[in-house]
Amino acid sequence: MKNIVYFNGKFIKYEEAHVPLATHALHYGTGCFEGIRGYWNEEQQTLFIFRLRDHYRRLACSCAMLHMTLPMNVEKLCTVTVELVRRNNVREHVYIRPLVYKAEESIARFNLDKLAFFKYSPEFSGIDSCPLIGFYGLPADFGFTGFTT
Repeated sequence: MKNIVYFNGKFIKYEEAHVPLATHALHYGTGCFEGIRGYWNEEQQTLFIFRLRDHYRRLACSCAMLHMTLPMNVEKLCTVTVELVRRNNVREHVYIRPLVYKAEESIARFNLDKLAFFKYSPEFSGIDSCPLIGFYGLPADFGFTGFTT
């Protein structure tokens, strides 16, 4: 399997994807992620990606809670994900990790959102609905970078 990622609007080699040290998300945890499973069916020679649209809808909710917007709609995210899997010639179970983060290098400014996808392999959690955020904390149903829930 190849190691192609989608980063800053392009498909590139993993080794070419770099995040500057002054990136807002690295300092303040201003990012969101999802964990999407794909299951390879050897008999059908097909990868089945589990509830792709649901994952991206939840990612959009997570982003909204941090006042971020996705750089594309859910349908386009699904298309990019399927193309990423195709370009990587995935023929095994896979864990896809879309990551959206505040990319402004000036720590005090909040105006750019970036999107990156890569293969990752920890445990999987199920799909939840989109609850409202509480006054004193973040909901455990979402994946925010830099926060422990």
